[in-house]
Amino acid sequence: MKFYREKGTGLILREDDALRLCGSTGLFNQYELVRGDDLTRAIIDDVIATHGPTDSYKYMLLDRLRCDCGYYLDGGGRNTKYLWGGSVRAHLDAMRALYNSFPEDGRPEWLTMDQINEYAAAMEREPTEQAESSPAVGTH
Repeated sequence: MKFYREKGTGLILREDDALRLCGSTGLFNQYELVRGDDLTRAIIDDVIATHGPTDSYKYMLLDRLRCDCGYYLDGGGRNTKYLWGGSVRAHLDAMRALYNSFPEDGRPEWLTMDQINEYAAAMEREPTEQAESSPAVGTH
């Protein structure tokens, strides 16, 4: 799915909505394709807006993001190509936004905000510091 930003207002729209607004008037040049970290945030915001507070898709996506953190820190050699979010910052921002989108009593039992923050500390740490650190994240 593609997202576009209106150049004048900064409003981000799904491709189908941008096309509907432009119609056949050729106004599409008023929009630019959203890329990178902004695209990650647009997708997460769209998921949150279009899925219910405790929709199973959101749990599955959050678990995917969690698994990506583990692989990034271990077998993935800290390569951002293995992060759904595309960059460490965007990936962690997406995790936090998705986690916070659940109601307090509907948050997953298998992940806490403290664990997300532990992933953040480990992922934002320099690789040499990472090798010296002790316990693995999320093993509580």
